[in-house]
Amino acid sequence: MDPRLLKMFLDEVSAKSRRISEAIGRKIEAARRIAEFCRWYLKPLPPSETRRMGVVGVDGSFQVVGPSHLRLILAVAVLVRLLWRAEGVDVETMYTGYFVDVVHGINEDVVRGVAEDVMMFLETQSLERITDFGDGIAVFIDGPLIDPPRTLLEESAKLFEKMGCSEAHSRYHEWRAQVLSRAVKRGALLVGYVKRPGSDKLLLRVLNSCAEDYAELFESDDELTALMLVAQPELRNFFLGPIEYPQEHPLYEIYREKGLRIVTAYTIPPGRMRPVRVEVPVIMSNAEDAVIKALALVRTLTPQGLQHPLPVILAHERCSINKEAAKTMLRELVSRVLTSSRNPEVVGSALVEDLT
Repeated sequence: MDPRLLKMFLDEVSAKSRRISEAIGRKIEAARRIAEFCRWYLKPLPPSETRRMGVVGVDGSFQVVGPSHLRLILAVAVLVRLLWRAEGVDVETMYTGYFVDVVHGINEDVVRGVAEDVMMFLETQSLERITDFGDGIAVFIDGPLIDPPRTLLEESAKLFEKMGCSEAHSRYHEWRAQVLSRAVKRGALLVGYVKRPGSDKLLLRVLNSCAEDYAELFESDDELTALMLVAQPELRNFFLGPIEYPQEHPLYEIYREKGLRIVTAYTIPPGRMRPVRVEVPVIMSNAEDAVIKALALVRTLTPQGLQHPLPVILAHERCSINKEAAKTMLRELVSRVLTSSRNPEVVGSALVEDLT
């Protein structure tokens, strides 16, 4: 590279680094001010829960492999149940539903959303079964309670039709809200555990009412809460909440119609540098009591050395679909199609070219 060009790039990088550092400094100061303005949202973390209650973890997973004319979708949902024994904890794993199908002609950007819709259907089916384990259990859901945080895609309707669940597609969030409401009424403590709040702005929407000039500097809740910790490290001993979902959330009204209020809190589990969001649905109970109980369980079920509660980790591991395994399934599919075909050369040229 020409030394003159290299110097031009280095000068520009140096200038940009100064601007970025200045911007981060302004955001850290803003995060400190927000923490001061909103002190009533900050509460001491509760002690660990000592009572051994029934605990279940719920999660789903999917993989999409193959070229545009032959995409294989695999999806699965799992329940893991922690069984307390005198000598330790046993884990019971139940695969409550799975899905395998081939789709054609769906845009690559859309097909993953279609697979996610199917996965969420299977996960919600799993949630219907949690009352089989008795009343008063704790259920950790890997992800938000309103999931997916959008309406289902039109392109996934055909797959729901194949499963004989067309109504579940058209009224998915009404169904999921009903499932959650029924579990809460049976005394279950549901905990939506969001590992990476990412680009969500649930907290920022609330804080705009008390610290608008500072809140507008931040792109997401994740950024704000992480920088609040940088500005005031002692916040690790507190949680931020409870905060109800904003009324303007496009899907929240559906859940409210089923009698649910969804309250959230931000906390930093042991071993992590960034906060997680904990969501709890309540009906008549005190929202703060429900959040405190959920956070106490988070502390209890996150052993030293782990970043997340045990039921969340176990459910995620047990349902994870390895991409290489999915590709093996696709090759097996193609192999069997060729074996059963009367014209394997013609079929093979159409199928195999993009799979090698």
